[in-house]
Amino acid sequence: MIRPRRRPSRRFSCDRGVELKPSDYRIVVTGELGSRYAASFEPMRLVPRDGMTEIVGRIEDDAHLTGLLDTVAALGLSLVSVSPVTPTEESAPQVRAEASSDGRGEGPRTAPS
Repeated sequence: MIRPRRRPSRRFSCDRGVELKPSDYRIVVTGELGSRYAASFEPMRLVPRDGMTEIVGRIEDDAHLTGLLDTVAALGLSLVSVSPVTPTEESAPQVRAEASSDGRGEGPRTAPS
């Protein structure tokens, strides 16, 4: 019996033999995400600026980080970076999950070319 080829998973792997300790992280994706995306990343904060969005907040463990990166992939977003946030870095205002008058919320915005 010939089995169909399996497509490679789009899952991101954090398994490097080192367990992630709870700490604050910044995940950067391309495009300025609006409030419509806030619920997908709760309780993280969305900080849109300069054509990018920083997804900032507490990540508890490897599974939590993997889940967030899976969400980035499932939404078709382009991952730019993932990095720990140092305690001295200032936080920016949060994008809240509020719907617009048409009930749909904002979509992603890109920086002008």
